[in-house]
Amino acid sequence: MSDVLYNYPAMHACIGEMSQIHATAIALKTAGMGHRAALAASWTGTTEGSFEDAYNAFLRVNENLEHATQRVIHALTTGTLDMQGTEVQACGNFSAI
Repeated sequence: MSDVLYNYPAMHACIGEMSQIHATAIALKTAGMGHRAALAASWTGTTEGSFEDAYNAFLRVNENLEHATQRVIHALTTGTLDMQGTEVQACGNFSAI
């Protein structure tokens, strides 16, 4: 049987990277919202509908990415902290022997 080793610094680094992806998605959505009126004003006629469709798709994709990264960050954080706690507790049990 082989030992299972957890690399907690790497797990925490992954949480940091996912947090950066989450922040970038929010920044892109915010920038898109800020430029919406200027972009929409330059489109006329039937292209207006195309712009609205594309803009709404952009918002959906960014919101989906925000929610997905939030779930990943939560799962990684919870799992990492739980495993660290379990490992500390188990080490404490064996050190008392």
